Amino acid sequence: MKRRAMGLAMAALLLLVPVLLVGCGEEEEGPPVVLQQQDREQVAAKAEQYVKALQAQDLAAAQAMIVKGVPQATVQKSLDTVRSEGFTFVSVGKVSASGQNAEVLVTVKDKTGKELTKKLEFRQEDGVWVVYSPHLKPVT
Repeated sequence: MKRRAMGLAMAALLLLVPVLLVGCGEEEEGPPVVLQQQDREQVAAKAEQYVKALQAQDLAAAQAMIVKGVPQATVQKSLDTVRSEGFTFVSVGKVSASGQNAEVLVTVKDKTGKELTKKLEFRQEDGVWVVYSPHLKPVT
């Protein structure tokens, strides 16, 4: 009888732990961001400026638009990728919310003239939208 009670208690605990972990994660992050029109405009403008800074190989300008703490070498890698792939800015597309962050689709041309859609990720830092991930990511 005691053995069965212990087994049930362990099973209940195993079911409860994931629920508690999920709940803890939600509290730390807070509610999902709701993008207002001004947020969409800020993210779109910053995306265009950032891609153009990468295209111009302007490390200082690109670094100024990125979340604090990103190493200069990481930004340099983005500059190198844009240069080696020959990316040129075409347009900024849809801005959407993703949890606490925002994502924007950016169209670039590669050195062969082929248009590609890439994604940039943003987050708010001190009330300002900044590039969260400095790389132009493939759309999955």
